Amino acid sequence: MAVDRGGGPFNARQITGMIKYCGEAGELALILQEHRGFLDHIHVSAAWVCLARLGTGRGGGEVGDAVDALQGLAWDVLDQMDGQGTANVMHSMSKLHQIGVRADPKLLEAMQRRAMATTGDFKPQAVANVLLGLATMGERADRELLEAMQRRATAMAGVFNPQDVANVLWALATMGEKVDRGLLETMQRRATATAGGFNPQATSNVLWALATMGERADRALLEAMQSRATAMAGEFNPQNVANLLWALATMGEKTDRVLLGAMQKRATATVGGFKPQNVANVLWALATMGDKVDRELLEAIQRRATATAGDFKPQEVANVLWALATMGERADRGLLEAMQTQVAATSGAFNPQEVANLLWALTVMEEGVDGVLGVLIDRLAARVLEVQDQFIAEEKRQLHQWLLSCELDLVSGASLPIRVARVKQKMGEECLQAFSGEAGHPSRLQREVAAALKTAELEIEEEYCDARSGYSIDVLVQRRSARGSSGGAKPVEEPAGVWAVEVDGPFHFLSDGRTPSGSTLLKRKQLRQLGYTLVPVPFWEWDVLKCEEAKRRYLEDKLGL
Repeated sequence: MAVDRGGGPFNARQITGMIKYCGEAGELALILQEHRGFLDHIHVSAAWVCLARLGTGRGGGEVGDAVDALQGLAWDVLDQMDGQGTANVMHSMSKLHQIGVRADPKLLEAMQRRAMATTGDFKPQAVANVLLGLATMGERADRELLEAMQRRATAMAGVFNPQDVANVLWALATMGEKVDRGLLETMQRRATATAGGFNPQATSNVLWALATMGERADRALLEAMQSRATAMAGEFNPQNVANLLWALATMGEKTDRVLLGAMQKRATATVGGFKPQNVANVLWALATMGDKVDRELLEAIQRRATATAGDFKPQEVANVLWALATMGERADRGLLEAMQTQVAATSGAFNPQEVANLLWALTVMEEGVDGVLGVLIDRLAARVLEVQDQFIAEEKRQLHQWLLSCELDLVSGASLPIRVARVKQKMGEECLQAFSGEAGHPSRLQREVAAALKTAELEIEEEYCDARSGYSIDVLVQRRSARGSSGGAKPVEEPAGVWAVEVDGPFHFLSDGRTPSGSTLLKRKQLRQLGYTLVPVPFWEWDVLKCEEAKRRYLEDKLGL
């Protein structure tokens, strides 16, 4: 029994109480020093928990001495620790790690071995805390320990609470570890059963984890989580909003319209707290889902991006502009200029995908090489030349549209800027081949339009490939031979004519079904520049035509016949 400074004895429970209610790191260090010979594994575990509480928000310098003492004590009682104590120590280590206080790597390895030896004692929270601690510290879990924790979690899944479910899935996703199929299924069932108890962070983390692991959520879980998120939308913080939307977009799942509206409203309300990654992820997600974004959110999030542009990483720069372009939006001038400054400072760090996305986005936004962003485009062209051997087919297709735009936008007698010309010389042909080599797949709607055009005594060619641009035109229509031999439409005198009929189904538009996507807008613009008379046939106009005669008259009106 320990003795107090006045001569009275302290029992083990009293020492535990002093540790738990300690208010300063220095006081904790003194308690540990005075009672060192009487401390057991329960005291040591409690001291780690206390120190993590004291250290959070105060910085690492204040707790460093206590950590040194605690690590020595942890070695002394390691063989006595049960599962709960081991989990408490590892979880506390992770909290201290977040304020810059690093645990001894050898002690951490020993704690993992002890966790493995005591797996049978672990309760759900202990399992979650061990995995969460390792993930937070950026540690790769020992394979044997990971398998043991997954088996234990699977066996006890029926008593996991929402926070434990979310923490286990988040930790496994963050560590990038292969997850047992049985565990994934049981965790999803448990999440569905307890969805009513999920808070905003747990809701977004469960979906984020599944998306990060490349998993698609069960339909029942997805509906439960979306319903829960909608009910709590007013409590979501910026990270929760961004993670939820990113996850839904990544999984490619159909998202409830009410939820999307609620998340957009919440994003607008909390935009002042958005970090660059939040800005990029929210815009990327909404663009990927093809969502029509509320104008107030678009303006607010662009202002936030402009204000924080100096902190944007290359991927975030590329994703923001790609997203706006995909939605058919032109970025604010202030944002573009801020991003130009950031690209100039970091252009050497942009990878091929980021470069291609940026150039494609600027092309959609009609930002040419001779405009105010000429310096930005020149820097990106230089980067293209540096990584020219690393572009994949999709990125080459984006580069082709950019190069084509550079040519089509030139005023008569002008020439391409030097770096752009070098890109065209070195990569132009392979980019064209990648673009034109993408096979077209006529839709039912396209076949119907083509059939109706034939009844109007017009010559047609489906999936016609324009030689110069590589564009596949849904239906090329002419009244008599009027096609140029060198690609592009050949000017002809009336009554001859050449029309490029583009049959636009739902995927050519945003979620409102009426606003053309960035890709649709770019193709329309470039076909017109190539000399074609463009005739868009949107699905909503075609679907209301109920007879062949109505369809024929509709097309004749569209063609001006």
